[in-house]
Amino acid sequence: MLFFIEIGRRRVHVTVSTSNPDSVFVAQQARNLAMSLTDEGAGTRFLIRDRDAKFSRSFDDVLASEGIQVICTPIRAPNANAFAQALGRDAARRVPGLDVD
Repeated sequence: MLFFIEIGRRRVHVTVSTSNPDSVFVAQQARNLAMSLTDEGAGTRFLIRDRDAKFSRSFDDVLASEGIQVICTPIRAPNANAFAQALGRDAARRVPGLDVD
């Protein structure tokens, strides 16, 4: 499950899913998000992401090209992803069979 949270606007952008996401998949989802934000006229300045290997340089470059600064969560900082983890747990409770790490 890949999603983007706009904390200030309290909105969630849910992407399509795949059982085997890779760096190509997440880079495409970043492109889709960038187009959506542009269409909405949203002034997104930052994206905070974890350090998963799927989030490669191409993912960061897509967002940087839109003027969005990508910030990686600190190493071993479990509270840094608190919003995402809470949303993932809630989705797992509501959707039978959904596996959320």
